[in-house]
Amino acid sequence: MPDKIKHILVLNRSFWPDIEATGKFLTELCEALVEKYEITVIAGRSYYIKGKVLKPQLPDQAALSKIKIIRVKNTMFWKGNLIGRFINWITYGCLAFFAALMVKPSVIVVCTDPPFLELSRC
Repeated sequence: MPDKIKHILVLNRSFWPDIEATGKFLTELCEALVEKYEITVIAGRSYYIKGKVLKPQLPDQAALSKIKIIRVKNTMFWKGNLIGRFINWITYGCLAFFAALMVKPSVIVVCTDPPFLELSRC
């Protein structure tokens, strides 16, 4: 990566401490990159970590090592319901877009959760 890259913004609904594969992989990637770059992640709420367990660990803004985590409060319909899952994707995408406007990154990394998020780079 060129030397002018200083701050990386990552968009993905799933991130630490979520147990989904994309969240776990992305957490490991960001932990490796944070040694060289400033990292901000805009994540959503977990399908699997619920209620009181979620609240103390995942405030609106948190940090893991030196990674800044902005957690948006997207809807939480069960992902087994296709319409509910679509609504979750839409609310995460819209809220993440507005949260990203407050960040001034050098590079934006858009992941696959939700799958249409990549359209935002058009």
